[in-house]
Amino acid sequence: FIDEIDSIAGARDRDVRESHGLLNQLLSSIDGVRPWEVPILVLGATNLPGQVDPALTRPGRLDEVLQIDLPNANARRNLLESRLRSLDPGVDLQAVAIDTTGCTPAEIDRIAREAIYRSLSEKRATVSSSDLDHARRLVLLGLGATDLEVTEDERRLAAFHEAGHVVAFRELFPDRRIDFVSILPSEQGAIGAVLSSRRRERSPAAEDVRKELVVLLAGRAAEALSGLPAPTAAAATDLEQATALVQRAVGEWGFDEEIGPVHLDRSRAPQPQLNASWQRVRSWLVEADERAKKLVTDRLGEVATVAERLRAEESLDGRAIGELLRNLAE
Repeated sequence: FIDEIDSIAGARDRDVRESHGLLNQLLSSIDGVRPWEVPILVLGATNLPGQVDPALTRPGRLDEVLQIDLPNANARRNLLESRLRSLDPGVDLQAVAIDTTGCTPAEIDRIAREAIYRSLSEKRATVSSSDLDHARRLVLLGLGATDLEVTEDERRLAAFHEAGHVVAFRELFPDRRIDFVSILPSEQGAIGAVLSSRRRERSPAAEDVRKELVVLLAGRAAEALSGLPAPTAAAATDLEQATALVQRAVGEWGFDEEIGPVHLDRSRAPQPQLNASWQRVRSWLVEADERAKKLVTDRLGEVATVAERLRAEESLDGRAIGELLRNLAE
């Protein structure tokens, strides 16, 4: 079994010459296997199948490709049931399975373990819904850093930043749920986070990509409404995610009208095409930034109200967020 096989069997047209000898030796070794004499099964695993040299998957070599997808709702429920033997009667594992959409088996396993640890630390024999909610937030958002000093200005900026995400998400994706929002600092040093229902669609639509960009940039846009110097570096992760998303939309999915329906391989595409692609990426981001600024400005009252609640309570669950936004709509 060869894990991360793309590291030694990368496509040779990528011109990483140091790996060519490794790949040639691997192919030679596989071709030399005589299964009728010695039964040998060769397995390789990769998260980057597109970077594996085609010669490796030709007939007679590693010619059977098995796609291991993320677990669906039934699989997630089965994983949880296999890990959680003692549950409170009121725990709805089907609801937990839905709440963990997009999670890997490793994440599911850790959620179960963290829920068990919490119940044991409180000397309870069964796992509660509260334990599972806490565990999911811990796994997906990280552990809060209680010893990190945060100034009042940083709290205000974080509150407006997260409020911008919340209001934009609710406006553009009304059918999706926000489960949790916080301005508490994490161990990684970030202040604030939003946990929403996660979707990892195989074929995202162009308009959904544009909406997602607005949500990602709405936090940065909302900082300008706080009355403090903005924007800040708090949006670094948002910008990274937004840029990566647009690069796929323009260079892989053919969503840009000017670039057209092409797939741009950065290692082989001519530099003029790459330059044009980058200009279109920037254009998408600028447009999304303008939409985000307009959205949070038009809904300044909602943004400010959510921000004030966050400053007062530091975190809000999905029910509190829903009630707050419904009251504002009325």
